[in-house]
Amino acid sequence: MNSSETNGGFQPSAFMDSFGKIYFPTVDGVAVVSSTKADVNEVSPPVYIENVRSNEAVYTGEENITIPYNTPYLQIQYTALNFTDP
Repeated sequence: MNSSETNGGFQPSAFMDSFGKIYFPTVDGVAVVSSTKADVNEVSPPVYIENVRSNEAVYTGEENITIPYNTPYLQIQYTALNFTDP
C-alpha cells in the first residue's frame, strides 16, 4: 500500500467486487486487497478492556459495572494485539 492514510470521509469508504477484492481509497490512489488470499488467524488474541464510557461515567475495567439497557451512549475502548508474521 503506497499510503496508510485513507480518505473515505463518507459511507461506505470501501468496496468489494464479485471476486472478493476490497478497494480502499487512499491519498496516493486506490489500494486493493484480495480477501480470498488473506490468511485466517485461528487463534483469537487476548482482549484487554481499557475503559467503558456511558452517559453517566467512565469505568476503568477494575470494577464490575451494570449499565441500564436504555443507555443511549456506550463506548468500549479495548486492545487485542496479535503479533503473527504477515
